[in-house]
Amino acid sequence: MKSYCNVFVAVRNGYSCVPVALADGLDIKLGTAVTDIQYGGPGVTVKAVSTRNPSQPQTFKGDVVLCTLPLGVLKVAVANNGQNQQNFVKFDPPLPDWKVAAIKRLGYGNLNKVVLCFERTFWDPSANLFGHVGTTTASRGELFLFWNLYSAPVLLALVAGEAAAVMENVTDDVIVGRCIAVLKSIFGHAAVPQPKECVVTR
Repeated sequence: MKSYCNVFVAVRNGYSCVPVALADGLDIKLGTAVTDIQYGGPGVTVKAVSTRNPSQPQTFKGDVVLCTLPLGVLKVAVANNGQNQQNFVKFDPPLPDWKVAAIKRLGYGNLNKVVLCFERTFWDPSANLFGHVGTTTASRGELFLFWNLYSAPVLLALVAGEAAAVMENVTDDVIVGRCIAVLKSIFGHAAVPQPKECVVTR
């Protein structure tokens, strides 16, 4: 197996700090569900309901709207636009055909993580991450990236694509065993100890 090590920039405290920084100074309406987005004229109107008091709709007006709905919500919205809109977001006017086609073409990704806690660090602690490229096309997403996120002997491994789908049906012990095998292929058998604790996401 081959490995690579290169300069890579990552958000050190996780990507969640990006929207937190962007939201600084904004009036965030928590517990509020958007029901309608009216655009196309001068300005935009967003209609919403409070999850605490759904009988009193709210209206927000602005110059533009930045729509960051999850892909699944967008897919349902474009599939049901103009029909029964209970629990769906309605766009008025409906989104253009080219945009609807793009939303329908987009697929969902699956990214799982394996957290490995060791007694000691056996990798270069100054490296933020290191990678691994599988030998087959199907294994390209298997443990392709290991992040050194903490000032502790902890690695976070990423699994994506077909490998993530396969991982859904495999026990944690098998997944951790595969992690150790990959790490041994990179650092050598003697260098890699068994982890003292592991967490596998699905």
